Amino acid sequence: MNKLHEYFNLIEKIDYFIQKGETGSPKELAEKLSICERSVYSYIGFMKSELHAPIVYDFQLKSYSYQKNGKLELGWENIKKSLKKSNGQKPVLCEEYTLN
Repeated sequence: MNKLHEYFNLIEKIDYFIQKGETGSPKELAEKLSICERSVYSYIGFMKSELHAPIVYDFQLKSYSYQKNGKLELGWENIKKSLKKSNGQKPVLCEEYTLN
């Protein structure tokens, strides 16, 4: 597995634990991911700054969480374009998105 793939794989795992509310403390998350605690802070920082993930740490729950509803998607998205007519009007360009 190359480094970039490992990096994105870890981001997806962090996202999974955040969505489930099961990150635990940064130290516990590091143990779950088999990385050091400092790396947890780096990944979370990257997700917040570069991916604009609204991540916060909830001290009462002792877990990271998202401040807003949404989802993190890493991967290629296919766009299918087609012309559709509705109620006898002019054709409308429609785009359908599917994830690989």
